[in-house]
Amino acid sequence: MNSRFVKTTLVVLGACLCSAVLSNDSQGDVGRRWGLIQSYDGQFIVRGQDDPDSPEQPFDPDQPFDPDQPFDPDQPFDGGPDDVFGGAPSFGELALQQRDVSGFSFPVRAVGTDSISAVDVKTNQPLDLGSALQQSNRVQSVSTQRRGANSLDPYIRGYRSGQIYTQSGGSQWLSVRRDLDSTLSKIDPSLIREVTIIPGPYGLRYGPGFSYIDVSMLDAPRYYNGYESHLRVGHTTRTNGGQNYGRVAAYGGGADWGYILSWGGRKGSDYEPGNDAQHAQIPSSYSTQNWMMQLGYDLSADSRVEFRYERLDDSDHEYAAQIFDINFMGTDAVNLSYISQDPCNCSTLTVDTWFNSTRFTGDTTRAGKRLPYPVVDRIEFALDDIAGIGRGTTDLLGSTFGDLSSTGARAVKKYGHDQEIQVSLGADVRFVSQKLSESVIIMNNPSITDVDRNMPRSEMVDPGVFAEVEAPWLPWLTTRVGGRLDWVHTTARASDLRAGSQIASQQAFFSQDDTLFAFYVQNEVLVSPEITLNLDAGHGQRVPSLVDRYADAVFLGIMQSGFNTVIGNPDLQTETAWQIDAGINVEYCGWSGGIRAFHSWIDNYNLYQGELVADPSGARILTATNAEMVTLTGFESYLEFPVTERMTAFGTLKYLEGRDRDIQIGAPGSQPLVDQPLYGIVPMESRLGLRLVDCCGGENWGLEFAARIVDNQDQIAQLRQGSVSIVGLTPLEEATPGFTTFYVRGYWNPTETLSIVGGIENLFDRAYQEHLDLRLPADPAFSPPDPRAIATRVYSPGITPYLGVEWTR
Repeated sequence: MNSRFVKTTLVVLGACLCSAVLSNDSQGDVGRRWGLIQSYDGQFIVRGQDDPDSPEQPFDPDQPFDPDQPFDPDQPFDGGPDDVFGGAPSFGELALQQRDVSGFSFPVRAVGTDSISAVDVKTNQPLDLGSALQQSNRVQSVSTQRRGANSLDPYIRGYRSGQIYTQSGGSQWLSVRRDLDSTLSKIDPSLIREVTIIPGPYGLRYGPGFSYIDVSMLDAPRYYNGYESHLRVGHTTRTNGGQNYGRVAAYGGGADWGYILSWGGRKGSDYEPGNDAQHAQIPSSYSTQNWMMQLGYDLSADSRVEFRYERLDDSDHEYAAQIFDINFMGTDAVNLSYISQDPCNCSTLTVDTWFNSTRFTGDTTRAGKRLPYPVVDRIEFALDDIAGIGRGTTDLLGSTFGDLSSTGARAVKKYGHDQEIQVSLGADVRFVSQKLSESVIIMNNPSITDVDRNMPRSEMVDPGVFAEVEAPWLPWLTTRVGGRLDWVHTTARASDLRAGSQIASQQAFFSQDDTLFAFYVQNEVLVSPEITLNLDAGHGQRVPSLVDRYADAVFLGIMQSGFNTVIGNPDLQTETAWQIDAGINVEYCGWSGGIRAFHSWIDNYNLYQGELVADPSGARILTATNAEMVTLTGFESYLEFPVTERMTAFGTLKYLEGRDRDIQIGAPGSQPLVDQPLYGIVPMESRLGLRLVDCCGGENWGLEFAARIVDNQDQIAQLRQGSVSIVGLTPLEEATPGFTTFYVRGYWNPTETLSIVGGIENLFDRAYQEHLDLRLPADPAFSPPDPRAIATRVYSPGITPYLGVEWTR
């Protein structure tokens, strides 16, 4: 652990404690009621009291509509009291704990998961759901890699895209091109009810995967006293980058039907990093529009259907340190759900069907690709050197396009009531089709020819079955057990292979059939009214992504460096993960704290081996391969306690370590050698802060001030050049220094229909870069003004005030 990280943590913690003591002395002991409140099944209770009986609420159209207790068959299987990180409600939840001025539902948290709710999103005003997860104090298992200003790619405990199964509104979502697209960036943040994170192979009802993200969308409301219609209008401005986010939602309905119509528009320009950063502005302009239409209808007293159509238009989107920008990306998504309850058999049937399709075009023509933020310049200069001609002679013009579609259906039959044995049986099927193409035209350079690359039309079919059981065996012991079986077929279209294909020689392996199985066991032990233990173990399997199997030298910026050419391996083996989790949660006299530790073993881990090339300088050719064994180890912890009736202090700490057990590094002949660090592992991080609310427990206003303290990351992965043990390899990543940033945010509800939120991110304008974010390192072989002599880094935004207003009628 870095000593600077420790010192910074202690200094901030001391400042928070001093403020807490002063506040406590000035106000005296006034009962300490605040800090005792906890979320349980969508209600707020006092921690010192016994948990109320909260049986599962059936869908009953004869009862008045209650947005705080929605009938939600899409919730994860585990329901019940808060997880090991239950704690007090988040800052966002405090804003609306007494009343929901947005008019939309208040979600329930699930056991063994992290989650954020609609009010978290509303209070933090994020640009996308990825940044909402990163900003939340409740979600510690997620880190992100910045793609664009409003496109952050999530990582869960070291698992990345492909290893994470993402669904929204019951539909599977995938990125069409991982370096220019995120599964979460397609979703309008204002339309979500809850985002649930399952950090392990415990979400088998969704599909094969090692971790899961489930985005629950708003359901169309019902008004059993007659027709009603409502309007919600909001706007958010973030000054850094001129970013504006406007949205309008009309919703209403009658006794047996409801609707939601929504539009959201997000637009921004280049943002400024901290005041001592190298670059004046980071290329990051974008223009995004989301449309959504949802209709719900009650077929009977015990059944209903929900139909949703979503549309995304993303244009003129700049991606710093990447070869390509997006000219246009469009997504169309359709989802149809059927929900039926059988009160006599205590059962619920849920059927989801979906289709979503994304297509895009992009190129290299924007000014943000050149000095003073050079990307294309670096490539052109390298090509000039190869040809032996004067620098600045070669002109490069690149373009890319592609598409991806996901189609599927899922049926789940659930038996039993809450607090009793519950059994869920289900089956699903999904079909994925994807294609990518790239074209690079080289002008004014007779030595270099044009280049065409692609990923041929590739397809995956995956039917599966699953079963889950939840059993409260004893008053102090609840066990959840689940199992899943899949058969997966992947293939690629040989007729799409380009001339000079890098994978043409492996056509015999294009068609692959894999059988996957997975299972888990979760135990929740109530040691005492104040102490809860969680002991979990799970096993999961997944097939490689279509890109990792069939990419044909596609230029993808999937690591720290944007200069990576990826070659697939059609014979790539399936990954197998074993994971154990152990957690303890303690709540006593208004204090709450907990720690959750985990360890994962992954066989046949999908990664890359390759070599450096001179075209362009610093570029890498990466070929997908399997590592025999990789491990991921870490913990997440929190502490929260009431200082006064109105003030709460909180802190979090998380740590992750990844190791490639195939390769040991160190000086030849030295002992002991150590297992190589795995790439894409974030450093240790903590948050420390204070939360202040009004005398009504946060009904009218609240304020939060906190520091985010991130350690340096010097555990750097090496460029794998084979599957055997190697010492002294070429670095695959660059070390990242630690940093500390501060933020302040607050909310105010002046009336029942008007809410105002605001804050300042990176309060002291610190220049910093996240470890996962892109950079093109400086090459010491060159001198200025050659752009290769200067590092090109994607720094995070500097000081960013923001203000949001929302009105509901």
